[in-house]
Amino acid sequence: MNDSSPSISPWREFHLFIPNDFQRFEGHFPQNQILPAVSQMTDFILPHARASFGGGALLELRRVKWLAPLRPGTSIILRLKKNANTGFIRFELLILAKVACLGSLRLENSYS
Repeated sequence: MNDSSPSISPWREFHLFIPNDFQRFEGHFPQNQILPAVSQMTDFILPHARASFGGGALLELRRVKWLAPLRPGTSIILRLKKNANTGFIRFELLILAKVACLGSLRLENSYS
């Protein structure tokens, strides 16, 4: 199946900014701050996936890769695309058009 299949939604994009004083940086590598991976999921990816496609609890993560750190003062783009057949939502976090994080997730009740 390719990306033009009607069962796969088009990409949804969200332009986000990580403020310098974002609370998630507190105590996490104070001399070289990076945003923890769990914060990327709970503060950005999951809320936008739920708002875009519905669904409840996180059921599964697949092939998640963190390829570049997210730092204070960074503008990011979150991209989401859903496969209606499987219920999986593909996500990408981009910094200056380079992928910083990618993977797929499935939420409870997100099949349709």
